[in-house]
Amino acid sequence: MKIDKNRIGNSFLNAGIEIGFYTSILTLLFITKLPLYYQGLGASISIFFWLSKCLFNQKWIYKHYPWHWTELLLCGWIWIGLAWSVQPSQTILQGIIFTSGCTIEVLLVSVFTKKQQVLRILFFLFLLLTIYALYFLHLHWNDLSPLLQIDTVWRSQLEVTGVEINFGTPIGGRNSLGGLYSLLAPFTFSIAFFGIRWNHVRTRSWIFFIIKPIFVCFSILFFAMVVFSGSRGSSIGMISGLICLVLSYLEWWWTLIAVYSTAFLVAIPSSRNWFVRILMDTLSGDMSRILIWQNSVALFKLLWIGGTGLGTFQHVYKEFFPPQTQNAFIHAHNIFFNVGIELGLIGVILFSVLALQLIFYGIALGRKNRFSHPFYASIQIGLASMVFGYLVRCLFDYTI
Repeated sequence: MKIDKNRIGNSFLNAGIEIGFYTSILTLLFITKLPLYYQGLGASISIFFWLSKCLFNQKWIYKHYPWHWTELLLCGWIWIGLAWSVQPSQTILQGIIFTSGCTIEVLLVSVFTKKQQVLRILFFLFLLLTIYALYFLHLHWNDLSPLLQIDTVWRSQLEVTGVEINFGTPIGGRNSLGGLYSLLAPFTFSIAFFGIRWNHVRTRSWIFFIIKPIFVCFSILFFAMVVFSGSRGSSIGMISGLICLVLSYLEWWWTLIAVYSTAFLVAIPSSRNWFVRILMDTLSGDMSRILIWQNSVALFKLLWIGGTGLGTFQHVYKEFFPPQTQNAFIHAHNIFFNVGIELGLIGVILFSVLALQLIFYGIALGRKNRFSHPFYASIQIGLASMVFGYLVRCLFDYTI
């Protein structure tokens, strides 16, 4: 039996690239316990094996998407900003995190193009995050069990008067915990309910009877983690992402119906007052977001040319607006204000373009492929919905 050395070699190198991705996720989950530069470890592993694969196959292995140029420009602007950063060490650390994430994304979409490869990566990714979630639930079950009561969940998530739990997770507080799983929920829902279909059993194999329920369980668990986190911002982001997901799969006129329905609810005094109360209670939580937004606008007007360097918001804000207590704002509670202060006008434009590209191309490609390649379409639309939900949430927060 002749050994296919080329296939074995590529399988080994692909495994190395994949291990780098899992390493990056693991370091992200323990971001408050590990030095920030560990975020570059996973990307370094993936780059090493990717370069080795290029040499092994004697060709440049890269698949281009429109947003890659925007990522490159944004990464370049971040590192150029190191020249005038008020905290070069912070800019280097945050730059490593962002650049590593972009690098991992480019390598994954360039190398793993077969359905079996993508499905395996998603399965192990979600399995890793499921283990993390179950371990968290086990540690905090006594605090979480009251949230299983329907009336408590309703008060906590909708009336903003529910149980407040200090979780102290490795990735930060409950907003970070909820923020992580609120990103994943629309993504897993898309794959579980739109990407893996029961009719595949006739043409594929019985394994779909196993895979689909597993991904459905992933979706339910990640949804529950957002509820258990008690983070209102995360819930808003998740719901926004799920709405975007459903509308992306429906015909365009359903989006118009959703817009008109929202306008109608806003026009009704009782529902409008309820929405306003939810919004104002959210904005007034912790410290006054309205105050920090006003101050952030003033800062941006002073520093709009090049910003102060990535990761420097807290330092600059304290210099201009000294805190009255030991507690100080660590971010602007709005990602656009935050990016604008740290990276200036060019940075916030590049960031906005990148976000719009991910949403537009994700939905456009997904709608194009939803009948011919439903699995890939579910990933494309799921990622777009994830980005949309994140942006909505980050209009009044800035986590993960």
